Amino acid sequence: MAQTFFNLSTSDRKRSIFLRWFKADFYCAIAVLISLIFLYLNCLPKSWSGQEEAFSFALVQPNFKPLLNWDEGINALRMNELKQQVTRAQLLEFDILMLPEAVTPDAIIGDQETLVFFKSLANMQDRPILTGNLAYISNGKRWHNGIFLVEPETGLNPNYYFKQKLVPFGEYIPSPFKGIIETFAAVQGHFYAGTRNGIIPISLREKDYSIGALVCYEDMFPKLVRKTVQAGAEILFVATNDAWYEEEGGAYFHAAHSVLRAIENRRPVIRCGNAGWSGWIDAYGSVRDVLTDEVNSIYFKGCGSFTLTLDKQWQSYTSFYSRYGDWFVWLSALFAISATLLREKRIYTL
Repeated sequence: MAQTFFNLSTSDRKRSIFLRWFKADFYCAIAVLISLIFLYLNCLPKSWSGQEEAFSFALVQPNFKPLLNWDEGINALRMNELKQQVTRAQLLEFDILMLPEAVTPDAIIGDQETLVFFKSLANMQDRPILTGNLAYISNGKRWHNGIFLVEPETGLNPNYYFKQKLVPFGEYIPSPFKGIIETFAAVQGHFYAGTRNGIIPISLREKDYSIGALVCYEDMFPKLVRKTVQAGAEILFVATNDAWYEEEGGAYFHAAHSVLRAIENRRPVIRCGNAGWSGWIDAYGSVRDVLTDEVNSIYFKGCGSFTLTLDKQWQSYTSFYSRYGDWFVWLSALFAISATLLREKRIYTL
């Protein structure tokens, strides 16, 4: 548009003002710009009075080392430490406890002791636990990384989620490299991708909510998150383990993707990390609360509780992006390719 404006202002001044300034592309550009401004203003929250309190939740950061040590003695220490942290969290006010990715060394499905451990925690605090964990399906000998809901009295909820986007070379070895990698290096384990959507129904404060579950870096995939929202997710929950990055910027970089997913789909995102970033982001992409220590660092061992509020405008409504996806990107690409071809044709003709 700037180039068009320059050309118009320096064109032949002998022509009438109307003819000099009547350029369709210039005015189309202005119309698009004004439309985008109005669209942006329309997307802003109308008023904070439209917010309603949903439920409170507690986040626990165990801050375990990223690599699991498959030693029974060390595993027992980890389980005991996790229990202590959950017990401390009981001092907080909350309706549901949330734990990060693969928080215990043994699988919640496939290891009876681990399942009993979580049942006892849920019964002890008389509140449900939404946790990242592992599952071992003996029929087929398959390992899964997922998110599970454990409720007081009833135990493990049958609605759980298995991670769909696995990490190459971390959770599985791609076929072309499988033989080579297994020959020269130890393999952490081979996981299988899930196929079910990540909707986990939860009843809190006598209201039903549909939680959209995401594991690890799955919030980096817009298409997957959009699919989860289309399946009925009202709130997105990310259980992750960013301890791999230690105390660098990786956790912040990862959390920035949750901001994008919240804006795209107009759904709040709750995140629970093993060592940070933990907190929640509202449907407009605003970071509402972050779990930090006394020196304002996200990298620590501890817990905290927050209250989730929902925007009434989006509770029964999905965003334009959730409904139609990346059509604008493909349309822009089509225009760019068409413009390039036309330009090449014009140069060739000249």
